[in-house]
Amino acid sequence: MDNVFLQSGFEETIVYTPSGGSGVSISAIVDRSGISEVSSARISRYATEPRRNTLSVLLSTTDVDAVVVGEDTVALKKNTTDTTNTVFTVSSIISQDSGSWRLGLT
Repeated sequence: MDNVFLQSGFEETIVYTPSGGSGVSISAIVDRSGISEVSSARISRYATEPRRNTLSVLLSTTDVDAVVVGEDTVALKKNTTDTTNTVFTVSSIISQDSGSWRLGLT
């Protein structure tokens, strides 16, 4: 994950702030197209109903080892042309494996 996706030239620097912690700058792949999350048996423990996320981010479990939905925040440019970051709340865990998290933001 770290060597392939997060050093591909498409990564962006975001600021991830865990619940009760301090923000840290990390690399992530940002999807600004908007996504529709549909609950499945695999992720049903994280999401119990469909929801619309404004953005999603793909980041490494090396950088973030735990996620608290509804409390952790991510600061990034909402649009690539923005000059300042917007703070979003982690609204869902879309997927997670041993190397990465894909998080929905609102």
